[in-house]
Amino acid sequence: MVGVARPFWVGLGICVGSGIASALINVGYSLSQGIITSAVQAGNSAFAGSNVIWFLLLGSGAIANLAYCGYLLGKNRTWSNFRQPKSMPLYALAILMGLLWAGGIFAYGLAAPKLGKLGPAIGWPLSLVVSLVTANCWGFLTGEWKLSSPPARRAMRVGLAILLVAIGILGWSGRLAG
Repeated sequence: MVGVARPFWVGLGICVGSGIASALINVGYSLSQGIITSAVQAGNSAFAGSNVIWFLLLGSGAIANLAYCGYLLGKNRTWSNFRQPKSMPLYALAILMGLLWAGGIFAYGLAAPKLGKLGPAIGWPLSLVVSLVTANCWGFLTGEWKLSSPPARRAMRVGLAILLVAIGILGWSGRLAG
């Protein structure tokens, strides 16, 4: 329903729910460490075992997402929007974005086993913070923030600083536990 205003609290609830649910990806990864152990015992690398976990987690999530998106596209009769003129650069950017995201997931899968027992506990937040800092810095450099108010830019900088301090504390605590 394009153009329908919803209460602020509905949007906030969706954001909070999405944030909590997104952490479940790492919970699934953490609870699936036996797959990595089995892969190593079978003569494969920990990275190969990690990729099996990602295939299971992301593949199962993709089925539900693709089915729901397909349903909405059919219900709203918007499949034709994918055939708009001059849309190829947008497809190229979408593919690039997907490849970069997948590369980040694979990098996490490669690094987490090397971080020891706390790898998933330290690696996942680090991965998310690096993504947020990178996205906001690029947004700032490309002018995405230029029309925002000074208080909004200040809030962004303070939020990023808090995230960086939190990662420093998490890394320090991981070093003590290691």
